[in-house]
Amino acid sequence: SGLIRLNTLDLRNNKIKQLQSYLFSGLIKLQKLQLDNNEIVSIENFAFQGLNLTRLGLEDNNQLSDISTKAFHGSKVEVLRIFNSSLRSETADALAPLKEHLRELHWQNNQRPIRFDKDAFAGFVFRKLMLRGNGIRDIEFLAHVVTDELSLDDNPTGSIDFSHYPNLRQVRQLHLSNTSFKIVLPSYFNGMTHLSYLGLDNNGITSLSENLRPVFMGLQHLLLRGNQLH
Repeated sequence: SGLIRLNTLDLRNNKIKQLQSYLFSGLIKLQKLQLDNNEIVSIENFAFQGLNLTRLGLEDNNQLSDISTKAFHGSKVEVLRIFNSSLRSETADALAPLKEHLRELHWQNNQRPIRFDKDAFAGFVFRKLMLRGNGIRDIEFLAHVVTDELSLDDNPTGSIDFSHYPNLRQVRQLHLSNTSFKIVLPSYFNGMTHLSYLGLDNNGITSLSENLRPVFMGLQHLLLRGNQLH
């Protein structure tokens, strides 16, 4: 490519169907790549080879079902946004080359239910891990999650005992709205001393124990809209 000075490449709202190997080769100064609202079906191995991105947008590619295992080989991405795709659970394996530099993963509203392997995010250190609306039921992958902010909104997880996941003790913002988190026990949040935001909207919660006071006292934001409190 002769576009060696390019910093931002905006390809939103086109009809791109496939990202081929080495497609962006030579864009050595590119930081922001926006591929939202296309018709991308697949991303081939080495598609992002050589890129050093602060942001990669793959939102609203509804037919996107396959990201090859080496698609991100030889690339760095700090913020990755994938909304409304049809990806398989195994796609998480393709993110492995990003482990050292990926700080925000927004993988939301997937059109297929996702079941992450237990070690899917082992070794990642996130600022934000946003997994809203992915049909997630199995939460064992949380054992290896390290993040400041975690969203499981709109997933049928049920109540979660976070004391089983010591790596999550550093979480500051926890989004658990519309997850069927109906029973809220103080022990579920043991050790989460940094928690400042807790979202529990629309969970059918009927009561909250006085024993939750120590948990709630450290919060700056507590969301309990749309429950059955009385």
